[in-house]
Order: sequence, then structure tokens, then C-alpha cells
Amino acid sequence: MHEIPFALHVAYLPQTYGDQLKFHDLETESLTGILQELLGQAFAYARESIGARAATNEEAKTLDVSSGFPVLIVQGATYVISGEAIRYTESIYRSDLVRLDSFHT
Repeated sequence: MHEIPFALHVAYLPQTYGDQLKFHDLETESLTGILQELLGQAFAYARESIGARAATNEEAKTLDVSSGFPVLIVQGATYVISGEAIRYTESIYRSDLVRLDSFHT
């Protein structure tokens, strides 16, 4: 079976929480679940911006497409009830393999 890469995900966290991640297996555990456990609360809300652009050379190589291939970009921030941003993210998706549906509470 040929595995096709379809997305790149980057998450930026406050160092306090980032240091705790070394005790977790991010291949099998949800980053959202881990952060909510560390915080002792659920996230309050998230804001995201969705756009499109051409893949950079590095992104194209990782996603196994040609440079300039159209990709979807989702950038966002997740907040706790106090209004503190707890996670900033950027996700880059191959436009030929992904349909994006979004629902946030």
C-alpha cells in the first residue's frame, strides 16, 4: 500500500505546556486531549483563517507534489475561558485530497 501524505501540521504552544509533551506519545495521543488534561479544562473556542496558495519547494517535497501545487492553508488559535491563547496552529493541505468541514463551539 502506497501511503500518500496529505497534510503538514505545526502547533506552537507556551513552553510550559510544550515541556510536558515529552511525557506523551503524540503518534497515539491527541494534542487537544493532552492540553486539556494539563489545563484541567476544556478549550473555550478557536478562531481559524482558511486560504489557498501555491506550495513552497519544501512543502511540495514533503507533500509529494510539484512546487507551486495548490494547497489549502488553515491558521488558527485556540483559547481557554480566560481568553489566553493556548495553541497557535498552521496546517497545509493538498488540495486534491482534502475537503475541509469545520464546526467549533
